[in-house]
Amino acid sequence: MAKPELKVWRPKNQILKGRIYEHNITLASNGLMISLLDEVNTKIEIVYDGSSQIIGDYVWAYRYSNEILQSSSLVDLMLEAQKKSKMISNNNLEFYKMINSDFIDFVKKSGFADDSINLEHHLYPVADGVLEIISDYEPSIIIKESSHQE
Repeated sequence: MAKPELKVWRPKNQILKGRIYEHNITLASNGLMISLLDEVNTKIEIVYDGSSQIIGDYVWAYRYSNEILQSSSLVDLMLEAQKKSKMISNNNLEFYKMINSDFIDFVKKSGFADDSINLEHHLYPVADGVLEIISDYEPSIIIKESSHQE
C-alpha cells in the first residue's frame, strides 16, 4: 500500500478559528450528525444523511481517538498537508481527507466494498482528539452562529 497522505479539505470554504471547544456526534434514524463549536462561537453541523444502497446505513464506519492515542505520524501528516495547502492562514482549523487510508482498507476487508465504490476518509480534529468518518459521499455542511454562552 502507498504511504498515507492527508489533504486539507474545507467544505464550503468555511474557516473555523482556533480550537474546537465543543463537539458532539449523534447517530440517529435520520443520519449521523457532527456538531462543532469553535472558539469564536461559529457552529458547524456536518450531516451524513445519504443512505448507502450497499450497506443501508449513513456511513460505512466512524471512530474517535483522543489525543493521547493519536500517533505522531497523524500529527506529522496534518502539518505536512497544511504546508502544501494554499488555503491555510494563521489560526484556522482545517478538516482533512486521507489518501491511501488504512481505515478504508479495514472497511474494504468486510467484503461489502470493493474498488468500484469510491470511499472517502474524512478527518475532523477536535480539542481533545480526532473524529474520523468513512463514507461514499461528502456530507452536508450547515453553518450557524451559536448562542453558546461561556
